[in-house]
Amino acid sequence: MKKPADQDPSLHPAVVACALIAAAVIMLASLTGDGKSLEAWVNRYQTLITGFFAIAAAYLTVRQMRNSDAESERRHAELVGLSLRSDKLRVERALVPQAAELLTAAERLHEMTEFLRSDHKPDLGARFCRNAFHISELVDEIYDVLERDQLHEASELFDGYTARSYDKIRRNCRWLKEPLQRISESQAEPWTSPDEFARQDDYVDGNIGLWQLYLDEIMGQLPRFLSGLNALGERYGVAPGYDPRSR
Repeated sequence: MKKPADQDPSLHPAVVACALIAAAVIMLASLTGDGKSLEAWVNRYQTLITGFFAIAAAYLTVRQMRNSDAESERRHAELVGLSLRSDKLRVERALVPQAAELLTAAERLHEMTEFLRSDHKPDLGARFCRNAFHISELVDEIYDVLERDQLHEASELFDGYTARSYDKIRRNCRWLKEPLQRISESQAEPWTSPDEFARQDDYVDGNIGLWQLYLDEIMGQLPRFLSGLNALGERYGVAPGYDPRSR
């Protein structure tokens, strides 16, 4: 079946009607056999004949314009569809497997922070130092996932809240990486002089509160970021890559 834009306008009933009018004029002239009668008839009804042809021409013009508009709308819809398909692929690449990996890392980091806050253990600074290597691994893992190209490419589609959480997590991870690396390297030394040990204690005691704030900020923003990422996936019909109900 032809689309409206592909149909031949010359076959439209309005054109046929005009042809019938012209045929009728010729038949009348032939029946009378008098050229003057035909001329008189045309002179008498020339306004009506002109009106018929003007209406037919106007109709065909409007019809052609509508067909052109319909074709433009169809092409626009195709372009929008291609754009949405591209965005959907970006969202899918951002969600899988990053969402599941971030969720697992967040759960492990939550267990670690709960351990650091426990009252029946040694003081917070000592617990932080003893577990600096493991905390550093988790922070690096979260930061590395967030720095992947898949999430950078999809970040243009984040809403304001998701984009803010995305930036806050990465920023706090960067702030934690240097002190965690420093403490981890110090803990790995086979022997530490008393002076070096005292300097490290002072360094930890003076910054442990700030580091705890960084960890709390990461822990607070991760669920918000994952929620926004999953909502983005739902908007584009993309599954998160894991079952949120099983967590």
